[in-house]
Amino acid sequence: MTTFVRDGTTPVVVLKLVADPLAHAGLGVARSLGRLGVDVHAVYVGDWVPAVTSRYIRSGVRLTDGASHDQVVGALHELAAPLDVRPVLVPVDDPACLFLEDEAEQLAPWYQFPPRPPGLARRLADKGQLAELCRENGVGAPATVPLTAAADLDDFVAAHGYPVVVKAADPERLHETGQASVVVTRDWDELAAVTLDGNGAIVGNVLLQEYIPGGPDTIAEPLTHHLRPRSAIRKQTALVARLFELWWRRLSTRQIRLRFIAGAAGEVNCWDAAQFFGPSAQDSGIGTGSRNQADL
Repeated sequence: MTTFVRDGTTPVVVLKLVADPLAHAGLGVARSLGRLGVDVHAVYVGDWVPAVTSRYIRSGVRLTDGASHDQVVGALHELAAPLDVRPVLVPVDDPACLFLEDEAEQLAPWYQFPPRPPGLARRLADKGQLAELCRENGVGAPATVPLTAAADLDDFVAAHGYPVVVKAADPERLHETGQASVVVTRDWDELAAVTLDGNGAIVGNVLLQEYIPGGPDTIAEPLTHHLRPRSAIRKQTALVARLFELWWRRLSTRQIRLRFIAGAAGEVNCWDAAQFFGPSAQDSGIGTGSRNQADL
């Protein structure tokens, strides 16, 4: 099937509400649509976001971490107001998707986005509700149990054995508390460390999930619609690490590493890769990602 853009005059606004410098969905949107002539803008959280310095991002509004709903709405209105055409809004992380679900009625006069059944975004974002949704629709998924008592740990291990996958269920609580999203535990000590507090009480917002073993066929690459071997993912990870190392060294030679560590990155366009590597490095093709059991 051939994919093409019929009309590139409708702009796109990427909404990213998690201050995660390694999350690359926004960069993928910018590079994919920008190359087709679509103007891409961004509303984002955090100082160190690679997508916003891409040559394909026309403008952006930066928010502080923990911005209120009203502040996000204000930023989106600020960005959309001067545009001649009502832009398409593309949320690229769980909090952004949930925000759009909550504020859809208020954003509709300024943005275009597909209507969705009420509550669907939350069911998909919550790992426990996602497992229930899979069962309701006959979609295969790992056995998933919310952790409600310490006894659940013994029962789950007895039924499924190790490793046990421990996940944060609600993404909003995850980002508020800094809780680990996914941890694979291989014995009781590891399991207890992430599910019980110092007094032996269970940690909130946790569910237990069956570990799905397998080889390269268990790792999917939905962005390119094919299965990708682990060896390729390891090579990609090594490449990203190497580029980061080179970039970091260049920062140190320009005497701005301390400013970066001190949180003054807003004064320096640290992700302007063209400044450090040359124009060809800014959009070097590192815009794909892999999905595995962490996303189920």
